[in-house]
Amino acid sequence: MVFSPALSHLSVEELLRKQKRLRRQFLANQNGPRELRIAVLGGVTTDEVVGLLELLLLDGGFRPVFYQSEYNRYFEDAVLEPGKLAEFRPEIVYIHTHWMNARNNKLGAAATAAELQDAVAAELARYQQIWNSLDQAVVATSSRTTLKRPRSGCWGIRNAYPIAAGHASFGN
Repeated sequence: MVFSPALSHLSVEELLRKQKRLRRQFLANQNGPRELRIAVLGGVTTDEVVGLLELLLLDGGFRPVFYQSEYNRYFEDAVLEPGKLAEFRPEIVYIHTHWMNARNNKLGAAATAAELQDAVAAELARYQQIWNSLDQAVVATSSRTTLKRPRSGCWGIRNAYPIAAGHASFGN
């Protein structure tokens, strides 16, 4: 995607700071942009992601309409209470999670390979349940997940090279 001069020279921090002004500017300059309905189901705070996504889509000629789950209610909205999502009729469903949302994220370095495999299999089964429910409840394109690595160096030397297996790599 090629960004307009209004966005291409700005850092993320500047985009966030100038978000309201840029939004008004894009909306004023558009002639009947295409509406795009996006559901953002988050395991973490999604306001900044939605704000940036809105600017990029407005810049690209779309008028995004967002549904955001409450904090850490992505599973509930997708599996237990998908009615609200079905009513919203999203064209895109974006699942935004973090490694802390993994149920077995407390496995320590002493975990055996079998324990790790079981934890990964359980987490993947949970996400499969989410995707299956979304497939049944809404007709949309879904972005599977964004299991981001932690900011702190809690894995020691393993932060210095790609991890072949474990919490951060099974969803990527």
